[in-house]
Amino acid sequence: MKDANYWLWLQKSLGYGANLGYLIRYFGSARGVYEAGENAWRKSGLFGTSLFDVDSSRINSLRSTSLYSCEKTVALCERENISIVTPQDEEYPKLLKRIENFPAVLFVKGDLSFVNRSSCVAVVGTRKPSEYGREAARSVANGLVKAGICVISGGALGVDSIAHTAAVEGDGKTVMVLGCGIGYDYLKENEALRQAVSESGAVISEYVPGSSASLKNFPMRNRIISGISRGVAVIEAGEKSGTLNTARHAKKQNRDLFVVPGDISSVSFTGSNKLIREGAKAIFSANDVLSYYALADKAVNEIEAKAGREPFYGIHSFKSNPTDHNTDENKPQRQSLQRVDTVKENDVIPEIPESPKCFSPTPPDGVSENAKIMYNLLSDGRSEIDELTRDSGLDVRDVLIALTELEMEKAAVSLGGNRYALC
Repeated sequence: MKDANYWLWLQKSLGYGANLGYLIRYFGSARGVYEAGENAWRKSGLFGTSLFDVDSSRINSLRSTSLYSCEKTVALCERENISIVTPQDEEYPKLLKRIENFPAVLFVKGDLSFVNRSSCVAVVGTRKPSEYGREAARSVANGLVKAGICVISGGALGVDSIAHTAAVEGDGKTVMVLGCGIGYDYLKENEALRQAVSESGAVISEYVPGSSASLKNFPMRNRIISGISRGVAVIEAGEKSGTLNTARHAKKQNRDLFVVPGDISSVSFTGSNKLIREGAKAIFSANDVLSYYALADKAVNEIEAKAGREPFYGIHSFKSNPTDHNTDENKPQRQSLQRVDTVKENDVIPEIPESPKCFSPTPPDGVSENAKIMYNLLSDGRSEIDELTRDSGLDVRDVLIALTELEMEKAAVSLGGNRYALC
């Protein structure tokens, strides 16, 4: 039985957008969840508020969903030449694995493998942009692809379509994230664009091919747009724009947020300007995005050098125009714009070598009380989730949340096999 079937089973059992991070940390993989069985599901404490308050509906769904019922989806994808990409596959976007509610399955039309070799920035905005917004979207997307950046967007009318078109016409890479199944007859006027994107990049969706579009799909789709990307560029957004949902996902996922400023008297830019007031970075061209990452990665390189490690040449993969950036033949060749904390290709949760060293006797400032408890237990030599749960007196859900908090603070790492350590 292929592992893809187990991921399809998990998606079908728990639904789209389910929080899978804790499950995979605990059981190791989708196959691990399946093979654990009902008793282990109940004892895990991950299907309810505590060991004594289990959500039986989710347990029942896991138990009643047939693994072999996924074969129809596999057969459909084979007929339609649609790839099924799971978190265990090399093509699965590494940054997307970092979010807690990562998709169990991505259906792909085209080639998604370039995403992990490229730098990705989302370009999003209203479906009814002003002329200013249209030109800004075209300019930003065009400047990004000329620099070698992959443009991510949602395939909708307006800013999304402009961004995809600019990427295709600029011979760049772009990924279109749909809020319906691939092959569903949605926005017929964009069919030619979807075909062009699938030929030069990839059209992807977490929804089974042929699934209809629904209003509830798009907010969930937006977490994938921001999840794949290192940063999100908002071109034009009103006060109630759906684009603001993508911005909220970006903030939650710790992605960089860029915004094109707009007319303060225009309702079309109320949302955009509010994001800037709340701390988003105002940009006036693609070069502002490129310059930001150059400075950010320079700071990372300096930190790495002080720590005696190899520098992180993140931004250096950009194919910058000589007129846009200073060139220096003596500078080292830059590799790939990926965060320092990206995961290994075949892991949902990152692994590091054994024997990490603790550099601080005290927990990081500002973490929760539960995270402090976990930090102290890890300092004393505990490592396995079972003993951390037992010795802390916390529910396993709270233990996993606390460990995730420490991971986000770069204070702890997963060693695999339900084991954690300080770093």
